[in-house]
Amino acid sequence: MSPRRIALLLAVLSAPAAFGAEVQIRNTNDAGKGFNDPTPTTPVGLNFGTTKGQQALIAFQFAASIWGATLKSAVPIVIDSAFLTVQEDSRLQCTTTSGVIGFARLASYSSDSAYPVPGAAYPVALANALLGKDLTPGDAHIVARFSASVGNQGCLDNQSWYYGLDARESPSQDDLVSVALHEFGHGLGFISFVDAPTGSFGSDPPAIFDFHTWDIAGSHTWQAETNAQRQSLATSVSGLGVDGPAVSVDIPRFLAFLPTLSVDVPGLPTTLPFTQAEFSAPFAGGGPVLPVQPPEGCTEFTGTGLVGKVALIERSIPDAGAFCRFWDKAQNAADAGAVGVILFNSLAGAPLVTPSGSPPLSIPVAFVSLETGTSIASQAAVATVTATFGASSQRGGVDPSGNRPLLYAPSTVVNASSVSHFDTTAYPPLLMEPRILHNFLHNLDLTPAVMADLGWSVVRGLSVAVVKALDQEISAGQDAVYLVTLVNRRPGAANDVTIDLALPPGATVTSTAGACTTGLLPCDLGTLATGDVKLTLVTVRVSSPVPNPFEVTARVTTSNGSGDDVLEATSSISPPRASGCSTAGGGRGVGVGLAALLAAVLLRRRRGIRR
Repeated sequence: MSPRRIALLLAVLSAPAAFGAEVQIRNTNDAGKGFNDPTPTTPVGLNFGTTKGQQALIAFQFAASIWGATLKSAVPIVIDSAFLTVQEDSRLQCTTTSGVIGFARLASYSSDSAYPVPGAAYPVALANALLGKDLTPGDAHIVARFSASVGNQGCLDNQSWYYGLDARESPSQDDLVSVALHEFGHGLGFISFVDAPTGSFGSDPPAIFDFHTWDIAGSHTWQAETNAQRQSLATSVSGLGVDGPAVSVDIPRFLAFLPTLSVDVPGLPTTLPFTQAEFSAPFAGGGPVLPVQPPEGCTEFTGTGLVGKVALIERSIPDAGAFCRFWDKAQNAADAGAVGVILFNSLAGAPLVTPSGSPPLSIPVAFVSLETGTSIASQAAVATVTATFGASSQRGGVDPSGNRPLLYAPSTVVNASSVSHFDTTAYPPLLMEPRILHNFLHNLDLTPAVMADLGWSVVRGLSVAVVKALDQEISAGQDAVYLVTLVNRRPGAANDVTIDLALPPGATVTSTAGACTTGLLPCDLGTLATGDVKLTLVTVRVSSPVPNPFEVTARVTTSNGSGDDVLEATSSISPPRASGCSTAGGGRGVGVGLAALLAAVLLRRRRGIRR
């Protein structure tokens, strides 16, 4: 069945909340499973959990805190969350090479003439924020289900979850925080109600997202079109976009002009077909091309021969001599003074891949075909070949007007992916694309602008969120760890940023980690660049007796404050357990209706891993 429709309880919309949103993770796993999995594990990337379940829960809570620092709502947003196997949830289908690793959906929606767009279906979390009242008290507002089978035999055998909180890139791991941020975005409203194979809304009204889904050729939104028209548009490559004033303003901040690569080789096109490495620096500059020796570039280059040159390096073939990662090759060239790298394939007619690896390099890196690479090498043997890295006049993933980011509408419908994602041509890649990438940051990029156009009140300045990690319990004389998350959504930097905590009487800070390394509060974090997300872990020793409620308030100061800043957030817990969140037990999920509402992230190999 479809997400439950709820009646509008208030006729007057409330003013936006003065603070950010409180996003709660409701653990609905059974004992010993998912978030309660007791398997011991080593802390990683600021995630201090000592069991597999603890680390998963902390990662979810961090993702929730990023959304909480970005949106405004006087009503807490509750996410019914669980890790399940395919035997426990058949929607989490998985094979050795692909699978659904997670999905989220809205638990219910509300539609009424009192909303800003009459006739639109508003996700219950957004409806609550607009009304200032919980329309479904006691119920969750978003339902999230993630695969507990990833990395097990028969389910993406060579992949695993990365539980760290530091946005580290890894080609064989999927960053749980990034995937959770993506899925929560669907539950908050980044989702179409259209059944893409038929173009029909069924018995549901159009989602508010559908009122911002733009028919580029027709120059209007698609919710008023016929089923046949929507069915056609759902498979019209580059035919759909997201329309709205907020997203139009933010496009230049998050989408760049497409990179270009040219070489002066007779017979080759002026602008070469290529892919840009994930670890590449922005495309700029260039120089004479020098084919390296040995051609695979797996050893350090000696001498000064590469200084000021663009290194031409062949892809390695496993079990055929020298073999190393793309990143290693490019790093060797950069260390030798190269100003750029062109990698070329090792097999004729093989598809282009996008080299992956970390950390980012200081020079541009491109990948071309074997045919292109050998043509460049042949010409360079008899004459000077100059390579130029540049940028086109078209931003990646944007319609011809430059005002609307494209939506994913491949020529063949992909259930649960078509329409409800940004297009894969976005440059750089965006969080709400349909495929898992390995270089996501945690700043939500263009997605909050879409949320603002849907009706959310979005923080456009510096903001803070604070949440107690793990179980929402407070015990006298024990330590409690708090996640203090700062998000800078300003178009510019925030200077001289400090954080401090106001604690209940008798409570003390025993240590800090993450962005604040001094171990003391207040802590000076310096300058936060636009888009920065900074996490500080603060360990608090709880006093005895425990005050009720136990309130911890995070406060931020900055020397160049803005009226868009949200510089204070409070976590309030009533001993012995906070209301509204459980640590185990059954959920209250509502059944899924249209296939498009199952906003699954499909793991598909789009990037090269190593060669």
